[in-house]
Amino acid sequence: MAASVMSKTKGEEVLKTDEQTEAEAPGEDVLRDDPLMAGIRKMYDDVASEPLPDHLLDLLEKLDKAERNR
Repeated sequence: MAASVMSKTKGEEVLKTDEQTEAEAPGEDVLRDDPLMAGIRKMYDDVASEPLPDHLLDLLEKLDKAERNR
């Protein structure tokens, strides 16, 4: 027997089987081929690869020093 998932729909609790839940959620392959998701992933990667500004690096260094002196 498949496990069930509780969800609420308009104030009512509804039990869904794993198969129903998986059918509603897009799989990894669908997300990988989605042009919108590819654009979002590229934007995230671009931002994540940017260096931290000096003032934030200084702040992190001060916080580390304060933590070590506790």
